[in-house]
Amino acid sequence: MQLSKLLYKNIFWRGLNMASVFVLNVLIAQVFGAANYGSLFYYINTLAFIVLLVGFSLDSSFTFYNAKPSTNTTQFIKIAIVWSLCGALLATFFVFFYNKILNDSFSTTNCFMYVGGMLLLTFFTALFNAKYHYFTQNLTIAIANTILAISLLFLKNDFNAFTQLFFLSVLAQGVAIAFSYILKYRQKMPLQNIDKIALKPLLKYASIAFIGNVLFFLMYRVDYWFIDYFVKDKILLGNYIQVSKIGQLFIVIPSIVASTIFAVTAEGKKENMGQKTIKLSKILCVSTFILCLPLLIWGKWIFPFLFGKTFTLMYQPFLLLFPGILALTILLPYAALYSGKNKINQKVIGASLSLFILIVFDIFLIPTYNINGAALASSIGYFIYSMYLIYHSKTLNQD
Repeated sequence: MQLSKLLYKNIFWRGLNMASVFVLNVLIAQVFGAANYGSLFYYINTLAFIVLLVGFSLDSSFTFYNAKPSTNTTQFIKIAIVWSLCGALLATFFVFFYNKILNDSFSTTNCFMYVGGMLLLTFFTALFNAKYHYFTQNLTIAIANTILAISLLFLKNDFNAFTQLFFLSVLAQGVAIAFSYILKYRQKMPLQNIDKIALKPLLKYASIAFIGNVLFFLMYRVDYWFIDYFVKDKILLGNYIQVSKIGQLFIVIPSIVASTIFAVTAEGKKENMGQKTIKLSKILCVSTFILCLPLLIWGKWIFPFLFGKTFTLMYQPFLLLFPGILALTILLPYAALYSGKNKINQKVIGASLSLFILIVFDIFLIPTYNINGAALASSIGYFIYSMYLIYHSKTLNQD
């Protein structure tokens, strides 16, 4: 299937997914306010980092190898299930001992449900995507988010009950997507004992991708922890996380384009991917600028109207983060091209440089300018990473 057709399919189903995520995000903010919102998603951010660590970026390996017609993928299902269970247990033990040592109160149950569910969701979504199947996983997430949104009608006065339902929903999504994949491909991909020979190339590719993904995650979210440490204001933190989520919304389409570029490049199709990546990056940058214009002009009034009266501090950090959003729309297709061509080392070097500069700016700017300083530091980091990948893209031996 041609790249353009794959993009249309991916954008449609992923768009449905992200529309449900956005609506749920708005409703949570409206119902529970900036302080509760900040607390919930700060905790989720920490758990997401744990998911990244215990997941070891195996999803990148699944996409890379499952996309190749010559690869025997009969081992992938069992590896994904066993790894998800072990990762969830490991994360739960870590949280348990963390609570004991520091006398903290992170929920081990919520940790197990979130980490286990997200690992299953991430692994099996990668397996589906490698086969250019976008329907099942995205529709499942959209349905789950719709149920959560409806539940707010009944749980609007019980934040703790909604939180429990939220984490249970993550586990349910992961199990449902895994079960759907097994049903669909069980004849072609029967379960067998895990073969060390099959596992070795997965771990080799994942080990390099893992470093890059950890660096990119920290680039994208390390400022949450700096704000919590230096500012210690959950309302400010909630406002900033909401700005970050708005930024994530504008890079949904670039992320979809990137995932498709990765799968097609990894498969080795002669699609002239180098030139197409350059063209797509330019189109995405211009499109994102146009889509952001209403918020750039009227965001001061739109944000409180959309998310509630406790979100009145979003406008200025959004303006400062906007150049970084544009940099990400350019960066993501290039990053996918590097991964698809198995040249992740350059990504790791660029991300390391950018993260170092971002952290330095965070340390100097956040104590004085709080969330505005964090937004500016992020934009600088994203811009440097983007320019680095573009400059070194000549080494990709483009088709």
